[in-house]
Amino acid sequence: MPDTRLAIALGVVGFLCGLLYAFTTPLWQAPDEPSHFGYIEYIDSGRGLPSPLEAKVPVAAQAKARAVMKWPRVSEPLPDSPRVLPAEEFAYRDLMYTANHPPLYYLAARPFAKVGAVVGETRLSGLAYGARVFSAILIGLTVSLAFFSARLVRLSRANALLVASLVLLQPQYLFIGSSINNDGLTIFLWSAFVYLMLLEIRQPSYGRQLLIGATLGLGLLTKITFFLALPLTVAGFLLAHPGDRNQALRRAGAAVLLAFFISGWWFIGNIFRYGSPWYIIGGTGLGPATFAEFFTASKFYHWLFKSYWGYFGWMEKQLPRSLYAVMLVMSVFAALGAALSAIKTKDAVFRRSLGFLALSALTLFAGAIWFRIVAQTGQGRYLFPSIIPFTILLWIGLRSLTPDRLKSWLAHGTLLLFAGLSAAGLALIRQL
Repeated sequence: MPDTRLAIALGVVGFLCGLLYAFTTPLWQAPDEPSHFGYIEYIDSGRGLPSPLEAKVPVAAQAKARAVMKWPRVSEPLPDSPRVLPAEEFAYRDLMYTANHPPLYYLAARPFAKVGAVVGETRLSGLAYGARVFSAILIGLTVSLAFFSARLVRLSRANALLVASLVLLQPQYLFIGSSINNDGLTIFLWSAFVYLMLLEIRQPSYGRQLLIGATLGLGLLTKITFFLALPLTVAGFLLAHPGDRNQALRRAGAAVLLAFFISGWWFIGNIFRYGSPWYIIGGTGLGPATFAEFFTASKFYHWLFKSYWGYFGWMEKQLPRSLYAVMLVMSVFAALGAALSAIKTKDAVFRRSLGFLALSALTLFAGAIWFRIVAQTGQGRYLFPSIIPFTILLWIGLRSLTPDRLKSWLAHGTLLLFAGLSAAGLALIRQL
């Protein structure tokens, strides 16, 4: 089967798996879903884009979250023109604490939500499940990109199929990706950005910086996480043009300028409305962590790792401890193997491709650390924009440390392990 047809088939399977998670997970049981949903419902009501200090989450959605999280009710007036408040301060007042997010995901999900509202049992539940169908479509597109990206790193068709299958069987990604939030679109657009940069590294093409810039611009209109992709763009073009630094910087500059041309209206508008490019809502309200607190916060790394592989509901349902231990050992060996592959290979394009994948993964990890420092919170889903780089590096690393005669057993065993992860995740989700 040609690559394109196989990628389409993978996308269809990814969409169906996304639907399975979307209709298995009870409404409002994914982190922050009530507030993300409120954004879509606000737009659908014809009131324009929401304001963080005015828009409220629909009572039916907020009540469920309040019951689960035991949120108190706060009626005291907000401080005058606050710039930074913890998300809980907004949630306790039923205010939409995601209203500071860029609008692209919510605008794109609205047509699907409107269809759901027509066919659903109630308007709110129909809007919600319609938006989740859009999220399932994004999962299918991301799984297809996983296959194409693995092929660009010169993995065989069978190995690229395995990489896409591992992405498809990652339970926390399916849980987060199928819910109502802007993570799904951020993950897809970051994956498209990674694919385009890998294509540029493998076969530079005049004008590709325009596609990369357009992807960056759309990403910036989805989540401010995409600001992390801007320095990565410069690094990617330097890797793609190692012998011509000036050309690399010119092309990176053109991509970044186009990105701001597409997205700048949003951030300029925020400056006029709030005095800042983005209205900042903090994390836990604990304030910035000191460096001593940060470096001794082993619980943060433990939390980040567990919530990357599987921590369901509002971070309440964990996978069995033995599975986390297996994934930790696997991840450590894979990191070692990927590094050795990059050192040993004589293929310069392969080495630069691995370097870019590693930079993508490390950039998201650095972003999660930064968020930990400034807001004392963090979840594994903050790493999901790089789920394709993580998974490609995982498989390349494991293969490089495995003798040829055992590689087939490794492939089957890894697939079975991830299938077990997914089955365990679904079982826990059904208990929410």
